[in-house]
Amino acid sequence: MNQPPFSAAPATCPRCAVALQAGDALGLDEQDCPRCDGCALPAAGTAAMLRALGLSPTVVQQLAHDPQLKPLPDPGGPLRCPGCAGSMVAVKLKGVVVDCCFACGSTWLDGGELSRMSGGRLGRPSSSPSSSSSSSSSLSLSSSSSFPGVQTGSGLELARPVSRVVRQPQPLEEVFEMLWDCSSCGTRGLLGISHRHCPHCGAPQDPSTRYFPPEGHDTLVTGAWVYQGVDKVCPGCTTPNGGAADFCKNCGTPLDGTPRLVRERDGVVGGPAPTPPLPAHWSRPSRPQRIGAAVLVVVAVAIVIAVVWKKDVTVQVTGHSWSRAIGIERYEPRSESEWCSSMPLDAYSVSRSREVRSHRRIADGETCTTKRESRGDGSYVKKKSCTPKYRSEPVYDDKCRYQVNRWGEVRAVSAGDDSVNDTLQWPHVPRLNTGTCIGCEREGSHRESYVVHLRGPSDVYQCGYGEGRWRAVADGAVLPMKVRVVTGGADCDTLGHR
Repeated sequence: MNQPPFSAAPATCPRCAVALQAGDALGLDEQDCPRCDGCALPAAGTAAMLRALGLSPTVVQQLAHDPQLKPLPDPGGPLRCPGCAGSMVAVKLKGVVVDCCFACGSTWLDGGELSRMSGGRLGRPSSSPSSSSSSSSSLSLSSSSSFPGVQTGSGLELARPVSRVVRQPQPLEEVFEMLWDCSSCGTRGLLGISHRHCPHCGAPQDPSTRYFPPEGHDTLVTGAWVYQGVDKVCPGCTTPNGGAADFCKNCGTPLDGTPRLVRERDGVVGGPAPTPPLPAHWSRPSRPQRIGAAVLVVVAVAIVIAVVWKKDVTVQVTGHSWSRAIGIERYEPRSESEWCSSMPLDAYSVSRSREVRSHRRIADGETCTTKRESRGDGSYVKKKSCTPKYRSEPVYDDKCRYQVNRWGEVRAVSAGDDSVNDTLQWPHVPRLNTGTCIGCEREGSHRESYVVHLRGPSDVYQCGYGEGRWRAVADGAVLPMKVRVVTGGADCDTLGHR
């Protein structure tokens, strides 16, 4: 943020219009109003005050450049900044409304406001009633409001006049400095925002050497820095420039059409930091993962080969065989089990028990990871991502075991031979005790099979067909057929076809 020196011109009180006087009571390079006890803080003093209050020194600047927060006209007229004469915006810090200038970073505090924000630790109580009037025309957004830009417990809240239509602000983010290494003198671990040039040799920062610091060594961006977008690297001298720059600040080369840097993202915080100058865009799979993937590929290829790869052989028909069978069913009590809700109505001798029928997923908290994302200008933010966790919980139901009278196959009668010239017939079924009584019997399913026996150069095969084709294949015939190379199985559908 570019701003003129705070004392470049005589400043006047935005409330009393009297000349401000240099003060040192707060140690923040402030200027005090002798009439209303208010004071004006420059950008550096504002940052120091925010740190003393336990707030991020960049939160006000982030609000200034939030596209959702466009200042609208105030019917009562906003305060004029004592530093640059720009319009100030009401902001609520620690429950107290103060006025901030988004142009130069200055802050106006009415008498006693700093004391109330700090709980009496800083500043002095107000001796003028004007300090309470500044909040009368503002609509404060409390920590319990529905606006997502207000974070509970952060101590920072937007205040707007009642007549304004306030857009919802974006959640505030803490911004940290990336590191870079100087390739000219070998200095390592320089800060991406604070050290745009190497402090030892003066060489410009090389954006390609930026990397994320190890876990626990994050450096918060402080001061009057304002995010201007992803850096543009000068094509003439390779100096990184802010995203809003039109000309290189080092050599003056126009930056129109200059591509911006790629915004990289590292892994989960706590993992190994990328080795400069290669940011961690992609992680190599582990050795077990590579071996597992290779095994899966080999198995898939083997299955395809086993099914598709065939060879032509010549086989000779060595014989035929056939069989026919009739199942004999008996009506008798049978032991069965089923969930009680599906038990047949004619069941008897029923016993019940509680058993696990299924499982259901129950929400059981979240698994959260934090990743660091470069903003492309030497700074980065932390992004938290959470996925729900579930536990498996059994669902119990009543299981019934019972007796029920049902038909079921108990034996079979069969007939068969090994000649294609046989007269085919179904087997003789002996006299049965038919009816629906317990122990009564009846004919069940009828089954038949017809098999052609073949001999190849190195193996024998059996192929099952319908009766018509079975009869059409003559004994002793020599026919072509395909055989699977891997498994050795015959493709019976290809018998007699090239």
